[in-house]
Amino acid sequence: MGGVNAFHATIAKTSDLVFPEFGSREGTASVDGERRIVEEPGEGKVGAIWLRASPGNCAQVFSRMRSPNFSSCSSLRKKVMVELLQTSRGSAQSTTIEYSCRVNLDLYDGPECASLATQAAAGRQLRVLTVPEKSVPPDPQAVEVCLCEDDYRCWLSGHDVEKLELAEMPYRAIALSDPEIKERLPGAIAFAQEAMDRDNYYLWGGTVGPNYDCSGLIQAAFCSVGIWLPRDADQQESFVQEIPIVELQPGDLIFFGSADKINHVGLYLGEGKYIHSSGKDMGRNGIGIDLLSEQGDAISQAYYQQLRGAGRVLASYLPGDGNW
Repeated sequence: MGGVNAFHATIAKTSDLVFPEFGSREGTASVDGERRIVEEPGEGKVGAIWLRASPGNCAQVFSRMRSPNFSSCSSLRKKVMVELLQTSRGSAQSTTIEYSCRVNLDLYDGPECASLATQAAAGRQLRVLTVPEKSVPPDPQAVEVCLCEDDYRCWLSGHDVEKLELAEMPYRAIALSDPEIKERLPGAIAFAQEAMDRDNYYLWGGTVGPNYDCSGLIQAAFCSVGIWLPRDADQQESFVQEIPIVELQPGDLIFFGSADKINHVGLYLGEGKYIHSSGKDMGRNGIGIDLLSEQGDAISQAYYQQLRGAGRVLASYLPGDGNW
């Protein structure tokens, strides 16, 4: 291919793609069973795209987008990503292909994309679980995805598909020993305290900052030191080792709610204090420090009355550890 920048993907089939961005030299061709869309690099150009047919290995990516100008051309990127998603739809490999987030992304709790469920920081990886049968630019529909690091299922707006790229390699979790976990806990605490010092407010689904919900802050704090926890508070409670309140140590998690349902989580700091992100109705509308005692202010007392238990982080989450 000479000096042409390229995107290579093995796919079972493609439809003709028309990209006005390519100008007069745009076109498709078939050579030795390959379908091509090629553009020599040049000023204002986006490089080249190759779509290679391989019926026996549908949608298995063996290289990634390499054109340095590709990411600046959103309409082209959206067309390519939607084409790849549609091509892999229904194949045996469709839910094993991994994509990387080019930027921070909002993710939702349903295909309507009306309520924020979580956020994915740039660099996180995901798999696509559900692709609508008809989802084409300029108005692609939402796709159901699963975040690789914590197995969290949610929905990505079709308009954000262009903000994905094919991952260079599958996500590989790193198992950590108990001593390694303990060594990193001060860093997680420091992250939460630094987040508190920045302007912030409580954001349901907030995970990448500066605005967090309770479990989003906990996940982000531990992630900052290379420890993955599940996303939601009830999942975090199930993942950690339960401990008595009297045995709390800095870095342990504290859970609040009723006997039937957990609804809040905080990070223990020591000396009877914990840091958490709490809402407007019963909290500080952002990150704050409260006393784990009946002796604190009205907010501390309200949470203490809902104290449910505590847990210790003994491991970093590995894909498949949860059943959510």
